[in-house]
Amino acid sequence: DYEFYYFEQLRKRSRTWFLFRNEYLFVWPNVVIAEIPQPGHATYLFARPDQISRFTKMYAGVTREDVRKNRNDVASGLGFIARVARGRRTKRWLTDVLKHAGEKADYVEAFE
Repeated sequence: DYEFYYFEQLRKRSRTWFLFRNEYLFVWPNVVIAEIPQPGHATYLFARPDQISRFTKMYAGVTREDVRKNRNDVASGLGFIARVARGRRTKRWLTDVLKHAGEKADYVEAFE
């Protein structure tokens, strides 16, 4: 059930990335992206913190549902920016992720 496209698009733009619990965290210049590259999961974007270790410690204590519902103001504390759902149009997903991350999409790459 692993969807390589999503992982690869995030990995190739990352400064670093690592496996965290059952998902990957990709560190980009302006954001941290949480991704489970399997069907039925969305991509979560957070403002890049000054200290990744502090972010991961806080993120380890919450669920994606906590973030979606902003339980105990956790989404705000983590710097939640957006949740990007995946569908059949992978290029639309990529364009949305890049937009929320403050990156420019290459026209050919995003719309081929």
